[in-house]
Amino acid sequence: MARNSAMFGEEYVMRNLFAKALAAFLRSVGWSFGLGVVGAVSCLVTAALFLTEANIQRKKRNKLKESQAQFEMEHDSKA
Repeated sequence: MARNSAMFGEEYVMRNLFAKALAAFLRSVGWSFGLGVVGAVSCLVTAALFLTEANIQRKKRNKLKESQAQFEMEHDSKA
């Protein structure tokens, strides 16, 4: 599968620019602080995704309870 050389070149340039910008940021603030900021931001993203998934699961559970409440079986014994 042949890649378009122009597209590959642009992709490489964008990655290289991002890497240079990240390295400049980390150099200016220090590696420890920079990695701490990256870790804190990733924790915030993870927390947002976790809370979103918890909300979705709660809604599914409530919907299931409501649907089961509508179809209660009557218990009549033949004894």
